[in-house]
Amino acid sequence: MPGRSNYYIVLEYKDNNDKRKEKWVPTDIPVRGNNKRAAEERRKEVLIEYENQNTEAPDEMDLRGDMLFTDYLFLWLETQRTALADSTFQLYEYHIKNCIVPYFIPKKIKLKDLTPSDLEKYMKEKMKSVSNNTVRKYLTNISTCLDSAVAVPNRIIPFNPAKVIEWPKKEEYMGAMIYDEAQIIRLLEVSKGDPMELMILLTVYYGLRRSEVLGLKWDSIDFDQKTITIKRTITRIFKIINEKEQVKADASYRVLPVSDEILELLRNSKQRQDELKSLQPNDYKSEGYIFARSDGSHIRPEYPTHHFKRLIKKHGLPIIRFHDLRHSSGTYLMYLGFSVKEIQEWLGHADINTTLKYLHFDMDGKRKMLDKINSGLKRTVN
Repeated sequence: MPGRSNYYIVLEYKDNNDKRKEKWVPTDIPVRGNNKRAAEERRKEVLIEYENQNTEAPDEMDLRGDMLFTDYLFLWLETQRTALADSTFQLYEYHIKNCIVPYFIPKKIKLKDLTPSDLEKYMKEKMKSVSNNTVRKYLTNISTCLDSAVAVPNRIIPFNPAKVIEWPKKEEYMGAMIYDEAQIIRLLEVSKGDPMELMILLTVYYGLRRSEVLGLKWDSIDFDQKTITIKRTITRIFKIINEKEQVKADASYRVLPVSDEILELLRNSKQRQDELKSLQPNDYKSEGYIFARSDGSHIRPEYPTHHFKRLIKKHGLPIIRFHDLRHSSGTYLMYLGFSVKEIQEWLGHADINTTLKYLHFDMDGKRKMLDKINSGLKRTVN
């Protein structure tokens, strides 16, 4: 198996208790270059050598502990390819390849020799250029990897050095900015005729995630039953765009009613797409997305973020993130009197505690509460 620098040979065997184990034999054969055949020949030699010796396999701590820490990072990363969601794996992969390994490669630290001091130096170096929270993400990747090296029965190192250092203090999220009812109405007014009009309307009404609104296809709309099904997402992890289908068991999979006004906007949008398709029958990409480019391909995931900011800035509305429309939607539903459980299902949260984080009680809401208290108690202030 290739690491980052040299090949390792992985041998499987059963111990005296008939438990399946692995042993890792390092080689001096570089991964770079046309060396795969040489590595295969070396593997055959090692197999013959151990078969002739007929001895019990040596301790895995010695075998894999001797490999470079950077090599182990890559070997561990490969084990996570099928264990993690694609988007999560791509994030891990990016961090390890671009933000962790480049620092450690010149140092040539072996896994068994990695110390808390090494990680503290790495942490302090990274804190010069990125936020505390970003450094914590890097350390999380490292710590999770090292946990696997400590895990029984294949205990490679005696402890996880990432767990005995003091991590950077977490920078607390200050909370979302939300629009009140008047600002939401104003947004819907100024967005009429804008390329994002329908996208903004759907996001406000349904509190959609950006990935959900981008993942909408025409098969999500039932014009007869007047429903919309949220069942697909599109995300970008760095340069890789992922489309994911939600299963019906997921809380994010939901079927919601659609108003006649929105259905009419959807019909108009579908008609415009059909016209574009007829003008370029050979070049049009029939991918089925509701929000697409003029050639039918899906729009860039970052487009709503950038265009939305320009739109609200142009019309003098408070600057908020596109995702804050989801928070605004949840909070507006709360003011309309819907229960937290109802809002949870509408927004597609698996955990009701997540929904609570989306409900923001601003001064306007507090004034309405005071008005109801005054009305209920019928008190007169002299």
